[in-house]
This record gives sequence, C-alpha cells and structure tokens, in this order.
Amino acid sequence: MSPAQYASHLGVSRQAVMAALATGRLSGASCDFDTERKRWTIDAARADAEWHANTRQRQNIGVNANGGANAPPPPANDLVLPPGGTLLGIGIEDIPRDEDGNPLPPMMVASIKTAVEARIKQLELDKLRRSLVPADEAAKTLANVGRLVRDAVLSVPARLAHQLAAQTDPVQVEIMLERALTDALLALCPKDPAT
Repeated sequence: MSPAQYASHLGVSRQAVMAALATGRLSGASCDFDTERKRWTIDAARADAEWHANTRQRQNIGVNANGGANAPPPPANDLVLPPGGTLLGIGIEDIPRDEDGNPLPPMMVASIKTAVEARIKQLELDKLRRSLVPADEAAKTLANVGRLVRDAVLSVPARLAHQLAAQTDPVQVEIMLERALTDALLALCPKDPAT
C-alpha cells in the first residue's frame, strides 16, 4: 500500500509515515521504493510491527511540562538542513523528490549520492585504464575513417573507366565493379585481425 493508505490504516498523517521512512523507523524489511515509478510500497503487516516497536506514542499532546501550550511541531515532510544549507553535499533545490513533490528520505538521498559517486569513480578509473576514449578524439577518428573510405570508393571509377567502357556484358561490368570496390575497402582493413 502507499504511504497515504498506510497512514489511513494507522490513523496518523501521511507526513508521519514519510518521517518514519526518512528516519529509518520503517525499514527495507517492510517498505520498498520503486525507482522507476518513484513510489513507496509498504507491507502493512511487517510495517505495523516496526511502527509499534520504533515509534514512541505522544503523551500530553498540546501541553508542555509547565502546563502551557506546545508550539506545533514542524511538518514531518519538511527537510531540515544542517548548518551550511546542504544535505550530504546536495543543495535543497537539488534534492530528489517523489511524485507528490515531497523530498525523498535522507537515507535514500544518501544512497543515490553514493551510487552517483561510485559511477563517477568508475568512469575516472576507466579513463585512467584507457578503456574510455574522449568524445572529441572518437569523433576525430571517425571523421578520418570516413574520409579514407570515401577516398577509396571514389578512386574506383577512375581506375576502371577504360576497362568498363570496353565491356558490353552487364554481368561482367557488375563483377568488375564488385571486385574493385571490395579490394578498395579491404585495403583499408588492418592486415592483423587483432589490431
């Protein structure tokens, strides 16, 4: 069920359920985040046990120790940033959000950040191992190969013009053209297949 449905099931607000997800009071054992649909799915039976084990029940709601009214708590889905205005090095405007526009739980943001950092490190390692080629270098190489192929193919008519003019049989003309084009293109291939 969704966080809103689970909140209704418990008789609490959706924000309280989102706060429990964000703080880890509801864990991966009872909850799953679908990254494609960007939605939480909660197993109510497992989540109920976690909720009751990990959530303190409020007492004297609305009254402080001196008998005065308590200030209302901040909404549970508001993200409180540490000093410096960033969470795990991510600015508030960059924090991923769910389908309702609410910030994803900090644990999930940390997980996403860790995955991105790991991918960046892998790309840097691949670059050092020379298993990655810079895009401008690849484009330059591709342009050179294209130029070589073009020149090889365009040189065939000049070499075959006199021989083809003497031929009257279309089958022989086709065979001669195919042979000449194949030879021109094979001349561009490396002699050693491993290179």
